Amino acid sequence: MWKLVLGCIASKAELAKRGVHLADTRCSTCGIGKETVNHIVVLCMLVRSIWWQLCVWTKIPVITQAESFSDMLNGLHLLKGSSKRKKIMEVILAASIWSIWKARNTLRFKGEPFIVSKVVDAIKEESFLWIKNRTAFSGIDRGRWMEFNV
Repeated sequence: MWKLVLGCIASKAELAKRGVHLADTRCSTCGIGKETVNHIVVLCMLVRSIWWQLCVWTKIPVITQAESFSDMLNGLHLLKGSSKRKKIMEVILAASIWSIWKARNTLRFKGEPFIVSKVVDAIKEESFLWIKNRTAFSGIDRGRWMEFNV
């Protein structure tokens, strides 16, 4: 995630800056905005829909003011709640970025559609597995997780 903060992932805009010739630098996902790092993970209208659905699922205020990944991180750190809840939200953020990136690449390189509901489901599943298998919260129940009753 540190590469996101520094803006160093291989977006079309970054590749063009490095001299890679691209016929089109528009977003692979929405086809509208210039594909910058922040567009891929925050500004793309389809990705914003993912963030909105995740905010509703996790019962936090909907993020409307974020313009960059750094803004997302800052907002996460400002959330109220226990340290357990904050750790869970950090895992969800990491799983979200990973799932968005994978879905973007699957669209870009395999031509499979970027379906918001599928990405949201993947985030919920991925974050559940990460929490269950890689943290001290291993007793978490899948049903409660899907309702975000944690």
